[in-house]
Amino acid sequence: MDTSLFYVGKKETSPIKLVYHGSLTKERGVLNLIEVVRNLTDYGLDVTLRVFGSGPCLENFISAGRGGLPIEAHGPVDFNKVPGILSECHIGLLPWPDQPSWNTSSPIKLFEYAASGMVIVGTDVQAHLDIGPKEWLRLADKSNISSSMTDSLREIISEGRMPELGSSARESAEAEFQWSSVVSELDQLLKKIISIRD
Repeated sequence: MDTSLFYVGKKETSPIKLVYHGSLTKERGVLNLIEVVRNLTDYGLDVTLRVFGSGPCLENFISAGRGGLPIEAHGPVDFNKVPGILSECHIGLLPWPDQPSWNTSSPIKLFEYAASGMVIVGTDVQAHLDIGPKEWLRLADKSNISSSMTDSLREIISEGRMPELGSSARESAEAEFQWSSVVSELDQLLKKIISIRD
């Protein structure tokens, strides 16, 4: 990815801004995020969830926001505006359930969140596990998404290290997720394969 498109903006201390952007379908586990926000507010935490994207679940988020939950739901946003929106958020959410597609997909949203200086709470699907252990990446149990994500978020918030962890995420994005890094790894792999055949 091109990390230069993303940046770390001013992140207000309150409320803590959670974000999900992308396709809003049940298959992506996004409806769990409504329960997560409900749980966090029940614990007395000052959070807001920003959701933007398209899909049949958008109406669920709009309705939950109208019903009093701190959710800002928007339809699709022009890609040029995405980096600015992400730059203001503290924690990026990736609630993927246990499905084969998440075992082989590239977690581009995770890269975008990291490049925006966010702590990330995802699920323990293979695509996220492949990133390797990172202090800024917390993986919730994909078989119990709402409860496990709630616990991970409470832990992150109570630690009070979001600025530090967000900076670390940005550094990782620049060092590991740039196209140049990916191409370099591919080049090394291809050279290794060719040398084995010789």
